[in-house]
Amino acid sequence: MTPGFALIDFLLGWNVRLVFLQDLPAVRVLYYLACLGVGYLYFRGGARHAALAGLLECSVNLLVLALSVVVPLYSLFDAVSSNETIRNPFTPFFIVNLIVSTTVFLLAFYANPLVKQSTRLPHRWGRSF
Repeated sequence: MTPGFALIDFLLGWNVRLVFLQDLPAVRVLYYLACLGVGYLYFRGGARHAALAGLLECSVNLLVLALSVVVPLYSLFDAVSSNETIRNPFTPFFIVNLIVSTTVFLLAFYANPLVKQSTRLPHRWGRSF
């Protein structure tokens, strides 16, 4: 899906995946390259690297999601300190997108076999997950 989002973003000008990075095209390119690199790792290594590739992509997406909240907060602090007019960056669309994206990324993260394997309880503590 990442190549599709990158094509939509750069050819059509519709930034649907990294809206908060609209003013930073170089960072968007780095994000897309990181996701494409993870895809390359998956296709190069096959099933052997599938869990690692999925975990890396999900981790990158969670990091970008966290930045999408933190970066606007810092801009609010700058606006307050310089007595500028404050605009709420957290629109209803942003909040819905945040909730849906967080849910999908966390489900994908915890469904990954590498994460499942490391979070299992020993049998002496009860049933493993």
